[in-house]
Amino acid sequence: MKSWAIPLWAVICLLGCRPGNLSGPPTKPADATPLPPPGDRSVPPPTTDTTLPAKPDLRPTPPTRLTVAAGKQSNQNPVFSPDGKSIMFTRFLGGYNKRPSELVQIDLATLAQRVVIPSLNSNNVNAPGRSWEQGKICWSSDRAGKADEVFIANEDGTSIQQVTTHPESEGYYDEPVFFPGNTQRILFEYAPSDAQPHAIAIVELDAGGRVTILTGDPGYDDRLPAVAAGGAQVLFQRAPMGTSSWQIYTATIVFGSSKPTLSGVKKIPQPVAHNTDNSWCAHDAFVVSSSDHQGPMPNVWAVAPSTGGLVRIKSSSTEEHGAPSCSADAEWIAYEAHVGQDENTPADIWMVRAPPGLR
Repeated sequence: MKSWAIPLWAVICLLGCRPGNLSGPPTKPADATPLPPPGDRSVPPPTTDTTLPAKPDLRPTPPTRLTVAAGKQSNQNPVFSPDGKSIMFTRFLGGYNKRPSELVQIDLATLAQRVVIPSLNSNNVNAPGRSWEQGKICWSSDRAGKADEVFIANEDGTSIQQVTTHPESEGYYDEPVFFPGNTQRILFEYAPSDAQPHAIAIVELDAGGRVTILTGDPGYDDRLPAVAAGGAQVLFQRAPMGTSSWQIYTATIVFGSSKPTLSGVKKIPQPVAHNTDNSWCAHDAFVVSSSDHQGPMPNVWAVAPSTGGLVRIKSSSTEEHGAPSCSADAEWIAYEAHVGQDENTPADIWMVRAPPGLR
């Protein structure tokens, strides 16, 4: 395991700072210093590490709560804009993972929010990986009927285009993510109705909208794909059929004269735990994951896919942290957090500065 040199202030912040009461405005936990309210950037980040380059502070001081759920609304699945100045997320209007839902963007300099894809009494859900690329966004929605289809639009919500069409009897197309530098290819999770197993699939707009199932081993359930910045490596979470023992797998996607395929599917070194909601980070040197390693709650960890080296990003014994997403410059990690592990409490979007080992 690689040893990471992390300054004392970062250790204190990473292990000691945790969200307060997520059902309302931030409150002071009994064992912690007060957290700033949403958007409060009055407390500057520690400056004891003089090796860090000076950069304009366009984003809040971490750890910072970016949203406060109103009523039963739940804010989930954050993804950074390519320039790192905004975050898009799914706002479930009926509660945690409960429809209908809309896509919202938040400006990290002002914390102003804007609905870019309204619900229209339908589900509209983005993935926390690469669902914002080259001025385009992608998401899954049942706005055209009963089946979840893949949609794309300009990043401001204009020019909405449905890119898949299939009967509901064939299942659902969820969790779409772009390939880096190519919004004509979209990886997604294929769910055959509500039954296991799910599979990883791709739609190629530059091949007439062709859909190809990339995994399909009946012994495994494959979900939540993500594409590395290099474009050749993909990852997904896999569990043996009938279990919830989720592990992180990677593979190489091969594009040839025929349909694309996956090769070299393998499980990366990782903690013995349930490792979910995974996406690439730090120029593909790490995978950020929601893991119950050292439990009891799933918290955000970074895993080095080559060695299994671990960096803990957030810690809490009372709150579940999920759907982590890394900014392109590896400076920041956004995630959703809510009290407990059930789906009766709404989530909010938080952001924390990545430790030096990831930057």
